[in-house]
Amino acid sequence: MAAGFTTGMPSTHKKVVVRKMDRDSVNGYVAPAHFIHEGKLELLNTAGNVVAIDLRDIKVV
Repeated sequence: MAAGFTTGMPSTHKKVVVRKMDRDSVNGYVAPAHFIHEGKLELLNTAGNVVAIDLRDIKVV
């Protein structure tokens, strides 16, 4: 194994960019196992706040 290189468990949150229908975008992280809750995408934004975005407002993740 190379010096400074470690293999570990994968991250529990995945980095995403959410593009919304109004052309706005939100950067953040989602938990792959349960990121949809009650018809909303739950996202931890880069400021550390949990943001819930309605699925009908999302164009692409």
